[in-house]
Amino acid sequence: MRTLLLVWAACGDQAETTGPTDLSDPPPPPVPFVETAEGGALEGGFTGNVVETQQATNAMLAATAVLLSDTEVQGRLLIDNGSDLRAAPEICWSRPSPAMSEFTMDFTGCGNDYNMSGGVRIEDHPAGPVLFQFLDFTLDERVVGGVLGLELTETGRQWHIFDTDTFSPGPDNRVPITVTVGGTASATTIDGGLHWNTIPTENFHLWGTATGTTLSDTRTAVMGGTVAGIDPYTDPGADAPTFTCGWQTCRCQLSGVTSYAAAVELETVRVDIDDLQDGDDGFDDPDVEFVIDVEITGRLDIEAAGCGVWTATFTTDALPAIAIERVALESAIQRQCEIKAIDDEHHCVELEAMANASSGIELSISAAKLGNLVQNLVDNDFDNNWCTFNE
Repeated sequence: MRTLLLVWAACGDQAETTGPTDLSDPPPPPVPFVETAEGGALEGGFTGNVVETQQATNAMLAATAVLLSDTEVQGRLLIDNGSDLRAAPEICWSRPSPAMSEFTMDFTGCGNDYNMSGGVRIEDHPAGPVLFQFLDFTLDERVVGGVLGLELTETGRQWHIFDTDTFSPGPDNRVPITVTVGGTASATTIDGGLHWNTIPTENFHLWGTATGTTLSDTRTAVMGGTVAGIDPYTDPGADAPTFTCGWQTCRCQLSGVTSYAAAVELETVRVDIDDLQDGDDGFDDPDVEFVIDVEITGRLDIEAAGCGVWTATFTTDALPAIAIERVALESAIQRQCEIKAIDDEHHCVELEAMANASSGIELSISAAKLGNLVQNLVDNDFDNNWCTFNE
């Protein structure tokens, strides 16, 4: 005798779930992957020597700020311009006092407290400019060598600054300054201006164009603006980097903008699997990460918001799309299933099938996501602790 068992299904509202949990419920239909989507968080780094350029430029400008805090150096600059001089709050170096038109500053005594060594020869040259001849002057293992010229302009308290030599000094005879950072030497040229409105005050403006050339790359820093060719004879005002003679508290600029030609190499992009699907399949899926190789060139502007604190802005003509091939999509899904980030086997099978049926996905890059990456790179790679003696 046979027994017939009938199962009745009740009609009406059903409770929502994050996935099919009752075998009597029909599974939701598979959701295909979209053809285009917006990418998520980015990882990558700067290419070229933009970080080294910032570090080399900071070393040269920090050395200049130390020298400007010395009253004998101030006296050479203002020999024909008369002013009250401002003494440095602390002097760890030795030099003649009173000094002649030429004298040498010895920084041997600055090693323990400020990690400075080497020397600088100051010369009030008969040809006109005051010369800072760096003799392996070292700040925290960054070594500066060469000659910086400062020539008083017709505008009071303003000097034209440039790289030169001691034999025929002047802006028409350019001899790059060598700055060594991390064992890499760059030949650095600088063409800019220095404006010190009132010598007894600590702060001064220093702007212009500095170009560092290594064996592998050439990078330019534009201090006080966002375009090359900034006028060395015109103070840019609020955009001009402001430095302090109180170098014991800060080596770097306190305010102002510095710009660099820069390139960012994108290495990975993360995106939520749910954002790659053409509809809701009822599952809350994890992120996947794709390995990519995309370079974006543009202009990096960093504005100092205090000592060693930078606000970064990256400007580019166009943001490229990222092509994610079908094989890469399949691999990413399989990986999440293997590590049980997706722990529903039936759902894994469906996702893998939909990935196999996909023709690939084109991911767009948002300016906000790229901006987040660039700010993180600046925070991690550019000078910050070095500026405040906290390495």
